[in-house]
Amino acid sequence: MELYQFPWESAACCGEPLPENLPLADQMAYMGLRNIYWAFHAGRLTVSMAHFEKNKLRKEYEAMKAKLAFDDKLTAHHVATIKAVEAAQCRYRKERTLEAADALSVALDGRMMNNGNL
Repeated sequence: MELYQFPWESAACCGEPLPENLPLADQMAYMGLRNIYWAFHAGRLTVSMAHFEKNKLRKEYEAMKAKLAFDDKLTAHHVATIKAVEAAQCRYRKERTLEAADALSVALDGRMMNNGNL
């Protein structure tokens, strides 16, 4: 079984300082990995313990990255919904028609219209 390799793992293995401009999840994983390598080289961890901790770190890192990606997607959807509601409100204020009211209802429900159809 081949072990997972982080993109900056060789730098962490050598105890190099934290690289610039890493996202928070990567910073945390880098420091955790650097600590695992330090403890291994200091004789505080066996190979199997180091593998176990690295795998645990990788799992949490991937879960955090997935959560952050989901949060970004959710934020983008929320912003799009707010923009759609604002546009529909402005349209309804200017033209009080059934079509404008329907468009406002659709925007408030969080549904997006494609070419006037739901």
